[in-house]
Amino acid sequence: MDNSHFAHGPRFPPGDHTVHDPVRTATGGFSFSQAGAWNSDRAHQSNPHWIGSVSHLLHHAAGGVRDYRTAVLPLESNSVTTFQALDLSAKPIRTFMLKFAREQDLAMFVDLAKAPRPRNSQDLSLRIVIPAYILSELRAGFEVGLVLFLPFLVIDLVVASITTSMGMLQLPPVMISTPLKILLFIAVDGWNLVVGSLIKSFY
Repeated sequence: MDNSHFAHGPRFPPGDHTVHDPVRTATGGFSFSQAGAWNSDRAHQSNPHWIGSVSHLLHHAAGGVRDYRTAVLPLESNSVTTFQALDLSAKPIRTFMLKFAREQDLAMFVDLAKAPRPRNSQDLSLRIVIPAYILSELRAGFEVGLVLFLPFLVIDLVVASITTSMGMLQLPPVMISTPLKILLFIAVDGWNLVVGSLIKSFY
């Protein structure tokens, strides 16, 4: 099997938790909801800013999922092997992901893996827990993106209706609706609401 496509996979800093980023899925949904306002070049340039922001937020959302003393230190001192360190670090990661993975997603991957029915959630392997958690977070991210998109859609419809009724057919509604969207987001302290709600949902 050609493993060349794994050569440039995601890399994680030493001592950090290697779980799927819940904050990134949600902010990805927000980026999706605003896709019409950015062209592809601008969106590509903003990616490092998104990555840096969500990396810091990740420490708040999942900061307790750390196994530095129980897994990394013994590995660095050659007290355990790599596979033993992975086993030691799997428990807190599994516990964190199981809290936010939906039962439907877990059941689906158990069926797909043709694995025996577990007696409890701790019997599930990471092979099942990780994809189920990722799928659950993708769903949550799209839900957040939809919630953010709907008020902006209402503003677009209202502005388009007003400009059309006034006979301003040559004026693009987006020229009026975009500043209104920004003003609305600032007026309700949007970033505080979005980020605060996301972080609090993990406690």
